[in-house]
Amino acid sequence: MNYRGNQQYLRHMMAIRRDPDNAPALQSALNEKRFRRAQRARSQRPVWMTMPYLLNPAARVQPYPGRTQRIEDSVDILGVYGLMPEFMAGLEIDILHSSNNQSFFTANAESNSHSNFAYNFGGASMRYFGSPVPLERGQQLILNIYKNFTTSGVRPFVASFYGQRNLLKTDRSAQFDSETEVQIKSLIAQRSVPQDRFLHLDVTWSNDGVDATGTVTNLKTPAYSEPLLIRGLYAALGYSSISNLRIEGEEAMMLGETPIGAVARVGGEGVTDGDDKVFLFETPIFLPAEMQLVMDLRNSLFRTYYALRFDGVNTGITVLAETM
Repeated sequence: MNYRGNQQYLRHMMAIRRDPDNAPALQSALNEKRFRRAQRARSQRPVWMTMPYLLNPAARVQPYPGRTQRIEDSVDILGVYGLMPEFMAGLEIDILHSSNNQSFFTANAESNSHSNFAYNFGGASMRYFGSPVPLERGQQLILNIYKNFTTSGVRPFVASFYGQRNLLKTDRSAQFDSETEVQIKSLIAQRSVPQDRFLHLDVTWSNDGVDATGTVTNLKTPAYSEPLLIRGLYAALGYSSISNLRIEGEEAMMLGETPIGAVARVGGEGVTDGDDKVFLFETPIFLPAEMQLVMDLRNSLFRTYYALRFDGVNTGITVLAETM
């Protein structure tokens, strides 16, 4: 068990009980780490860059090309999530960086493959790169899809790159004002370790017809009386999309309509310990007191092609958060 990434706090509690004479110094050191973590959460934002593809029934030699959106800030790409509602053996992908068009993949000389099989980068989880892939202002990642076989109809594929934006120091939203800094340090001092908070959002689709297609816009988390660090999401949604995820009053963290699985853990396991059961952001999202996390949802991401694949009429999302 990794205690949802917070094993350090268990180790801290064990240490101060084992060495009570040194407890004040240990607590002071941890409190400083907690404040720096809150500062990082304020100055960084997750970002999702999503590209949808429609693959024609006929086989073709030329790839289906796609590029991430250009943005004004620099971004460090951490991983990629691919979703195809119907498994397609032999579907291949190639990822390149626009700065040099260098492929991420190399095949042996005997192989006819010039890329990697898509299912290695698709399915039910985010595939993380060994180290971040930096995108400077204006740079893009290129994702080419190769489908050299026939299918009975059009097949959709969605790829979403997950990364992290670093806000400039000159950006006021990246800094704590003096009043907020005092408040956060005071809240940290009130608790030996942070406490979990779970913000639940009920989702009721606007259309409960046979295919249950529908949308929910401006879905908001409950406002909380003190600042929180948003650590991840759990959603009982398998076929829906999320867009315009944002802190109330700020710009969206995602570029394009994104499969819910690229943002939240999806499935019936419940919120349990371990990164394999819940999607945890690389850096938490700092949510100011009385502010709300806002999002738009749409049911049945692939409803045009698979009308019977949709999420239930009444469902929900749980936001995993912790106090300062």
